[in-house]
Amino acid sequence: MIRSIRRGLLASLLPFFLLSQPSTAAEKGLQKTYYHPGNLLDISCLNRTIDTGEHVSDSHGTLQYLPFPTCSETNLPLQLSFLSETPLNCTIPILSDELYHLLEFYVHADSPLTCRIPRRPLGGERDLTSAKAGTSGGEEWIPLVISLAGKIELSHVHISNHLNLIVHIASDETSSNGMTIDSASAYSISPLSRAYQTKVIPGSPLPLHFFVRWYPSPTLPRGTAGKGPTAFFLPDREKGEHITIHTILYCLLSCIATAAVCAVYFRGWEFPKRLRRYDFDRRGGGGGMFGGIGGEGSGAANGGRVGYGYGGYGFGGVGTYGKKD
Repeated sequence: MIRSIRRGLLASLLPFFLLSQPSTAAEKGLQKTYYHPGNLLDISCLNRTIDTGEHVSDSHGTLQYLPFPTCSETNLPLQLSFLSETPLNCTIPILSDELYHLLEFYVHADSPLTCRIPRRPLGGERDLTSAKAGTSGGEEWIPLVISLAGKIELSHVHISNHLNLIVHIASDETSSNGMTIDSASAYSISPLSRAYQTKVIPGSPLPLHFFVRWYPSPTLPRGTAGKGPTAFFLPDREKGEHITIHTILYCLLSCIATAAVCAVYFRGWEFPKRLRRYDFDRRGGGGGMFGGIGGEGSGAANGGRVGYGYGGYGFGGVGTYGKKD
């Protein structure tokens, strides 16, 4: 009776099980893609009008994104190499009138230079290429706002063209080898220093210098400001320094350990050895002149005075050769 009930229950559930198989297989067929060192990340930026700086949308109301301007160094739009911290140079060969006026918007902060990078490589679980070209379709774009600083003059613009570009990466919980983009930002450094600025006019080139850093967590590491004397032990990695407080402690401990070993060796071996040699020489055990006669000054001559040389006080143990008055 119980067996028949079980068979009937399995038979009734079998159609539902078969219907669920295709969707499960389809889910397994969707493979997630991850970044690996050296992968290139394309940067695209929001299209804006030169009249008001407003963003441009298509007929469906979707924001339009265009590739970053072409760099003279590569003849390609600006790209990031995943986990590479090599300084990145991108020279825009000619500033068109449209781009020059947009730079004025960016510097004046009326309209930000809003860009984006893909969270994971194109293709895979969420194929961003399936969206319409030039649109913001897809859910896995990471915003990258580039904050350009500078000063607008009547005939030209001073651009702070040295920028820090910070990218935070995250590992996928379901994969130990998977890395994706978590967040990103870029900003001009030393905006008040002329050494980090360049003067541009319409038709002139615009060199941009990016210092890229990758952080393996959504938050920034602790800074070095306000740490007082301990900041002396912190390295300046921009200058290639790698001395840390751990290195200093290691050197100190090595010096102490070396001094301890030397002290043990000297007190336990070298010092007793020298003491025995000194005692042997003092007793005239082969260390003095003429061997068996004795060392210089070891005997007495001429009424018990100790002789130390040939000048008249004689050799130890032989008083007849001493000075006679």
